[in-house]
Amino acid sequence: MCPKDDTIREAVQEFVTAEKLFTSVDIGNAIKKTTLKMDIRNRDVRDWLRSNIGKDSMLQDYVSEPIDVNGGNRVAMLYRPHWKDAGDYLDRDQRAFSPSDLSALSPASASPSPISSSTATAVLSKPGTAGSASVVSTDTDRKDDSQLPLPDLLDDGTHPNISGTGVRLVRKSRYVRRIQIPGDITKAIGWKPGQTVDPTKIKIHSGKLNPNLKVWYDGRVSIPRKVVGYGVDPINIILKGDEIFFEKA
Repeated sequence: MCPKDDTIREAVQEFVTAEKLFTSVDIGNAIKKTTLKMDIRNRDVRDWLRSNIGKDSMLQDYVSEPIDVNGGNRVAMLYRPHWKDAGDYLDRDQRAFSPSDLSALSPASASPSPISSSTATAVLSKPGTAGSASVVSTDTDRKDDSQLPLPDLLDDGTHPNISGTGVRLVRKSRYVRRIQIPGDITKAIGWKPGQTVDPTKIKIHSGKLNPNLKVWYDGRVSIPRKVVGYGVDPINIILKGDEIFFEKA
């Protein structure tokens, strides 16, 4: 992945973490306002989004559809969480920043990236013992754990689960918007990385899951926390047969 793609993906990730609706103009302007540079054009963002909407696991809960913008004179591609309506997107008259727009912005007005350097720890049990997992929210950091790279999520696996089975994940984020179903559990069901899962096997409490939900490269499946419920309380993820259930820890 080239540096330009990395910058675009980081900007998109911030919007996805906040469950925002967006077009390529939203992403492009956010990048320009942060960097005060025109290095990344709107077409770069447009092409990246079109290439990754059905492939990047970060966007697995997003769908795309064309919408009218600029008073109905143009059409843009809108990206939205599948549970939100396109009518919720209101910024239909904005335009891509120009060099003169950037020159009007002082360095002090540039928006810093909210991505921080916080860490998280995942405690794994012995392989093949998939059964349950607890997701614990313990920190005041605003970083969503779904942004963390795999090395920050795994340790040496020497810490036992307090229940003696399965996988126990400890997150250091107070505002965890997503639940990560561990790879040990998905592997026990027979799901493989890249595979589209059967959402009916995940017993949520409200709402609905993306019918195109896929398994991440590391075996995890990520779902919105709000469909599981229990607010920010710790949650047990339990495998019963080939179905996944959730309960308050």
